[in-house]
Amino acid sequence: MHQKWVGTQTTMSRSHVPGWRLRNAIHPDVYKQSYRNDDWVTYRCREGFTGTPTRTCGQNGWTGDSQCTAITCNRKDYPNADIEGPSKSIYAYKEEVEYVCKRGYEGRFTLTCGNGRWMGSNSCRSLTCDRPELINADIIGSVPREYRHNDQIRYRCKHSEEVLVARCEQGVWTGFKSCSECPKPVVPNGFTSGSQDNKVYYTCDDGYKLFKKGWWGEATCKGGVWFGLEQCIEKMQCGETPLIPNGKVSAERKPYREGQQISIRCSEGFQPQVSYLRCQEGEWSSGELALDEICKPETSNCVAPPKFDNAIIRTPFQTIYLSYSEVVYECRSKYLLVGDERLQCQNGEWEKKNITCQLYCEVPVDDKLTFTENKVKFLDGEVLHYQCTHHAESLHATCVDGKWNTTVECVAPDTSLDAADAQNTGRKESGREGRNLHSP
Repeated sequence: MHQKWVGTQTTMSRSHVPGWRLRNAIHPDVYKQSYRNDDWVTYRCREGFTGTPTRTCGQNGWTGDSQCTAITCNRKDYPNADIEGPSKSIYAYKEEVEYVCKRGYEGRFTLTCGNGRWMGSNSCRSLTCDRPELINADIIGSVPREYRHNDQIRYRCKHSEEVLVARCEQGVWTGFKSCSECPKPVVPNGFTSGSQDNKVYYTCDDGYKLFKKGWWGEATCKGGVWFGLEQCIEKMQCGETPLIPNGKVSAERKPYREGQQISIRCSEGFQPQVSYLRCQEGEWSSGELALDEICKPETSNCVAPPKFDNAIIRTPFQTIYLSYSEVVYECRSKYLLVGDERLQCQNGEWEKKNITCQLYCEVPVDDKLTFTENKVKFLDGEVLHYQCTHHAESLHATCVDGKWNTTVECVAPDTSLDAADAQNTGRKESGREGRNLHSP
């Protein structure tokens, strides 16, 4: 408060003069009741308001029009965060605003309107991707240590020269495709599709065909080498030779021209009906003979041997068996083969034998048993004779459907009864001796 003395001194009461009280302001001297002419007062604004309002005491009362104005904050926008919920242009003192981080960032934060400025800070953390370690490829251009959201890299495959693109999204690389460890496959007179997962598909141009059957093929890259790439040959050339049942051809792996021949060799026991195959209009020809008629058996062969209960053959299955060839049978577990185990093909027919597999009983292992027969497997109906080591009584059991009809065992003698008998005998002998001592 400042006072001036000009001319006649005038005083006034602060409480009865208009203009003394201000909204949202606090008087600096609550105890002073009167002011002289030209006295002036500086007010302090209440919390949430700003300004330095003043009033001057004059002949007509208090003069001055400055006020305390409400503190506000203008909306604050961030490039990496959005306001959660409804937003507005102006916020009141101590009003809070929630922000959510945008895609490519993570986190959330709150700002509070303070004394003309926002309190708090942006805590959004950028989601980045580390520099990728590429196999069989090189990154094109600059190579920073990390990449931001939506950053892209272009990389070139070492062997195929193919240029690919990957993108950093939410801290993770997306769109990566692996580059083959093999060089770009070349198919003369043909073309390939894009290589993925170390595989490529290919076919031939017009006027050509694959060396093998089919009009397209698949190749796989292993250890830097393509496997499965076939050559494209002219349509009127012959390629892969056909499969001849019970026979084969002596051909090189190369295309053959019109009229060229390859010789035929039949398996043992078979006789070729034609001596060669001829390349004719791009196909292998055996004349009018079907492929399965080229190699015929020299003698009558047998079809697959017969099946017997609980038995199996110890060699791989065949559809044709040469005359005088043999197969050997064996029984399943817990069965014993009775008789001959072999069967022979004779002039197109298998020997008339009955391969029999029977259930058997095994001799038990027990040190208390002594067996009469010197064998360990007994067939159905056979009798096992045995004795127990502690007495000479002969016992027996019969094998019935793979089981003994009675338990094969020896029951140990009751030693407690023997001890009681010995004790009673001792008492009797002692009594006799006592009577002999007292007799005259």
